[in-house]
Amino acid sequence: RGRRCCIIPIPIVLLLIPQSYYSAILDVEYPSFRAGALAGHSATLRGGTKRSPNSPQVLYTIFAGRKNRLLLQEPYWDEMYKIGAIDEIHLWNYVTNTYAGHANESAGNLNHLLSLEEKYSYITVMDPTTVDMNETEWFDRSDAFSNKVEVDGRGNVKLKRPNARSYSEYYKYYTINPYDGVIIKADDDIVWINTTQVRPFVAYMVNRTDVFLLSASIINQGLCAHYQQKHGAIPKSLIGDLPLPGNGMGELHDNSTDALTLHKYFLSSEEARQKFYITDRQFYQFGFTINVNFVAMRWSDFPEYVELINEKLVEEGRYYDEGAITWDPIRKRKKLEGIYMPLVVAHATFGAQKDKTTEILSEYVLYAKKERASLYGDILDNWTP
Repeated sequence: RGRRCCIIPIPIVLLLIPQSYYSAILDVEYPSFRAGALAGHSATLRGGTKRSPNSPQVLYTIFAGRKNRLLLQEPYWDEMYKIGAIDEIHLWNYVTNTYAGHANESAGNLNHLLSLEEKYSYITVMDPTTVDMNETEWFDRSDAFSNKVEVDGRGNVKLKRPNARSYSEYYKYYTINPYDGVIIKADDDIVWINTTQVRPFVAYMVNRTDVFLLSASIINQGLCAHYQQKHGAIPKSLIGDLPLPGNGMGELHDNSTDALTLHKYFLSSEEARQKFYITDRQFYQFGFTINVNFVAMRWSDFPEYVELINEKLVEEGRYYDEGAITWDPIRKRKKLEGIYMPLVVAHATFGAQKDKTTEILSEYVLYAKKERASLYGDILDNWTP
């Protein structure tokens, strides 16, 4: 299909939307959004089939991607698109990125990404190698840097990039291709999403102009689990007491057995899942580095994300986007970030939990075939771990 771009996937539903919700939404069609066509001017996304013309445009992105994870997330993309919760999807091709941990995956992953682009009109596969990163870059805020960096007379720092660029192309692309709207960044192993809460999630981000980054309430994420237990969603008898983690991640991050137990409990019944739908406290501010498994960001803030990522590269000699867009803006620039509790999203596993990945993914496949057969259709017929 000619030009290629970058991608991202997304998951599942909890509550039914009342018919009155749809009556207020109008059909809108937007022009195509393709990689490389937007530099220097504002972009307009295609648009979901049902959305208000006054709603913010929403781009759903995924660092992709592993086929056996994406298959579990796929039906939720279409559901979100059809209810107007998202307007377009970018699947970023990080299949061969060693930093992303996908380099040893089978070549079938890339073919699957390309097949998704052919299957859905609103999906574009993004190629990070086409993003112009430059070997050097000048930016402000040199006051925090050591004497080892090269600084010009105006206090700007010259940045020399290592060969391994990690996910920096993603952030740079949306900096040089701006539009007025919200970007959702999702991991490829998001395996369940309460899709009816995605629009309220975006609306909350838009209305809270003081919030720099907004996370969903994640199943299998240490800080979220603390608040979920605080509201009675996770019994202490299940995986023990979950205190506020001092590092934002907690012991759950490295405990595959507890992760499997938590996922099984979440899938065990609708009654269990409903406990995670927390509305009596919508927002919890955090002051840590957290895992950005499913977050909303304003497109207009991407230049600052890039600056923060570059600062971390200079200060620590590495790319680490999670720390650069969570803890760094909080401690350096007094930014406000937090968790939106009503939107529940399930994240399969972290690297330290990989010995239970197959079991956890299999639990979601079983759930999908038994409880969500009409949503999934034949998507999982040939699923393999």
